[in-house]
Amino acid sequence: MKKILSLIFCLSLVFIKAQTLTQTYNEAKSGDVNMSYNMDTTAFTTGLPISVTGSTSVWNFTKLQAYLPLITDNFISPASVTNSANYPGCTVVQDQGGVSTFMKSVSSPTAQTEVLGVAASSMALTFTNSAIVIKYPFSFGNTYSDNLAGSFTASLTGNCSGKVVTTADGLGTLNLPNNLSLNNVLRVKSVQTISLSITLLGQIGTIVQTVYDYYHASQKFPILSINYNYTNIPLAGAPTLSGLVSGISSSFVAVGIKENTRLLSDFNLFPNPAKDQVEIRLSNPENETAVIQLYSLLGNLVREKASSNSSTIQENIDLSGLPAGVYLLKTSLGKASISKKIIID
Repeated sequence: MKKILSLIFCLSLVFIKAQTLTQTYNEAKSGDVNMSYNMDTTAFTTGLPISVTGSTSVWNFTKLQAYLPLITDNFISPASVTNSANYPGCTVVQDQGGVSTFMKSVSSPTAQTEVLGVAASSMALTFTNSAIVIKYPFSFGNTYSDNLAGSFTASLTGNCSGKVVTTADGLGTLNLPNNLSLNNVLRVKSVQTISLSITLLGQIGTIVQTVYDYYHASQKFPILSINYNYTNIPLAGAPTLSGLVSGISSSFVAVGIKENTRLLSDFNLFPNPAKDQVEIRLSNPENETAVIQLYSLLGNLVREKASSNSSTIQENIDLSGLPAGVYLLKTSLGKASISKKIIID
């Protein structure tokens, strides 16, 4: 359940025109598509520069590395989604890998975008008091909070309640790889706190997600998004903290795309999600030494292993003792390298 619930608010706080978000220009519409890369953050050994705020901010993300595959967010009409009737008033659905987020455009008395709920194959979340994810216009220094409430259905069924606090806390320069520097970038920070409860047991857990989105006038969607998710559901195990960083494909180039083509064709890791160990398999026709590294998405190296020089690489990586969450598995073979996301239960 905690893997699905961690996706509840993993959506971008859409969009920007210059330093101000407006409903006319920025709100998601049916037919929109956002393409982005996952980011390798392992070069940030002391953490990402998320503490930088203010009207003259400079954010240095030049050490980020984009990696395949692309992430695709499709914004589609509710009429094409089977269970959209469960979310009255929905005007657009964000679909990412089978997770549907149901949103509503409101123009009066306040222009805003609301989230009505989320649905996937193993869960459903329905807000009776919708979550406002953005109000328009929204510019540097603006802040607001909104209460939410509803119900959830997963392995358990119960109620949820919480708050969304959104602040435009930074304005300045965003420095990216390949000498790309963007001025007049607006940073929007959103903190979503959700409490889960069931009738017989009362409160069973809390989810806190902090999202940092960086917007520029050249793009409708965020240039860069950083998501940290803290999940504490005692019935499901120890608390977890995970991070996910993504960047819009038009502003990033995936590192080593040509070199990685061969690896992409036969690189396999399983199981995924994993628990105690994960197995890596790939061909090695030139008998090169493979170096396998497992990083947390906060940039910490947690496992490393070198493979023998053989024509086929087949290695097991011990995952025991690692907290549940999202990790990055990087495999280097000669001059080529490839990274894949792995979930540890």
